[in-house]
Amino acid sequence: MKSVIRAFEVLWWSALLLCGSSCTIPWGNLPPTTYQGRVVHDELGTGIANATITASRPCVRSSLWPMVRPEVLASTKSDENGNYSLTTRAGYATEIETHSSDLKLRGIIDLSRKHADPLELRVSAELQSICHYNLGGSPVDPNSLPPKNAETAIRRLVRYLSAHPGASLKSLRQYNKQGVISDRELSVFESAPVHYFGPHSLVEFQWGRQALLIPDQNTRIRFVSPRFSLAESIPL
Repeated sequence: MKSVIRAFEVLWWSALLLCGSSCTIPWGNLPPTTYQGRVVHDELGTGIANATITASRPCVRSSLWPMVRPEVLASTKSDENGNYSLTTRAGYATEIETHSSDLKLRGIIDLSRKHADPLELRVSAELQSICHYNLGGSPVDPNSLPPKNAETAIRRLVRYLSAHPGASLKSLRQYNKQGVISDRELSVFESAPVHYFGPHSLVEFQWGRQALLIPDQNTRIRFVSPRFSLAESIPL
């Protein structure tokens, strides 16, 4: 008898877990929605070809521990001029996320039932990740003020580089003279060279599929392949 009860319990919990993997949609039985328009570089105003556009909305998964996760309703790519069109399976999206094929440009737009048609999706330069390497030396506290200032400077720098695709790369000091990064931000890099300078720096800023290499404050920066040693990556 105990074995029968035990088998029933196993079946019961299995059914609960199976049901928990399904998605409860609170949106009702709505017709599909079509979104169309153009993906545009925010600074340059040019169309972005082969960008990925994904429409989603919150999905409540009913289980013992209900969770809200994005449900992808449709996904497509822009054409050679940046134009796109996608239609949801059912209902409307609450968010559309866009990123370029090289992962250097990204944009998110919040939607409502009423949206512009055509819908322009503007994208701008965004860091892919920030890696902190603990290979000896002074550990970096990413939540302290100096690293935050350095992060702000690099985010502004990649936006500048994205808006000036034909310009040659320069040193941090030259970008400081141009007003791209501030005196305070430059002093952060200079005061902690082991953190930010050289091929073995403890902090690595990744933009798309490349990493920013800063030899020192006076030498031209360049982009290299990211390192793949043990690191703690901060999702952005």
